[in-house]
Amino acid sequence: LGVLTWLVWNKTRFGKNMFAVGGNAEAAEVSGVSVTKTIMGVFLYAGLMYGIASFLEGARIQSVGTATGINYELDAIAGCVISFNGGIGTVPGVVIGSIILQAINYGLYFLGVNAYLQYIIRGAIIIIAVAIDVQKYVAKK
Repeated sequence: LGVLTWLVWNKTRFGKNMFAVGGNAEAAEVSGVSVTKTIMGVFLYAGLMYGIASFLEGARIQSVGTATGINYELDAIAGCVISFNGGIGTVPGVVIGSIILQAINYGLYFLGVNAYLQYIIRGAIIIIAVAIDVQKYVAKK
C-alpha cells in the first residue's frame, strides 16, 4: 500500500493535484486544479485505504468489534510526525516512521511496560519529534 500510495502521489496528475490543494487550495484553484474533485478523490482514496487496512487488521486479530481501532489515531499521528523532514512528510518517511513506532510499541510490550504508560511514552515521542522539527525550522531562519 505504501508503494501504491507513493506511485499515486509522485507519478500521477491526481497526486500533484493533492499536493497543490494541500499546500494552498486557493492557489491550486487559480492554477486550474478542480479543488472539489481533488478533495473528493482524496476522501475516496482514503476510504479505500481504510477499508483495506480494516480488512487486514480484522484478519490479524481474528475478530472485530465496535472498539476495534480505538486509540489508533495516536499511532497514526506519531508515525507521521516521526517522518517529518523539515516539516514535509513523504510516503517513505511515513512508512519508516510507522515501522519505528511499531518497533517501539512491541519493545515496550515485551518489556512489560504498563499499557497506560505506553500511551504517555508515545505522546512524549510526538512532542520530542515536533520539538526537534521546530528546532530545525528555527535554525534555518
